[in-house]
Amino acid sequence: MLGFIFSIRSGVVIAPVVAVICWRGIGARTLTLAAAGLLVLVVPAIYLSEPFRNLGGFDSNYAIDLIWAHWAAVAAVVLLAVALVRTLAAARAAVRGGAARH
Repeated sequence: MLGFIFSIRSGVVIAPVVAVICWRGIGARTLTLAAAGLLVLVVPAIYLSEPFRNLGGFDSNYAIDLIWAHWAAVAAVVLLAVALVRTLAAARAAVRGGAARH
């Protein structure tokens, strides 16, 4: 699904990464902290490392020069989505467990 949202080529990477996250049982807190690190540290570092070339607003390579910031943001969104699914699954299991006791 996330490969459909972002691109097929990213889906080729997203699917195995999400599978490893689920297999290893990485928690929502760890995933959220990793996403925060990407968004707070990595993305700004990429933007600051690239020289700003405006060329009068006609620089068509600007987006290509900053493509790694885009991929870091995609990784952060995927990590946040997996953290959300894990949190909702845990909450649902807790509700079902509580309902079964009554």
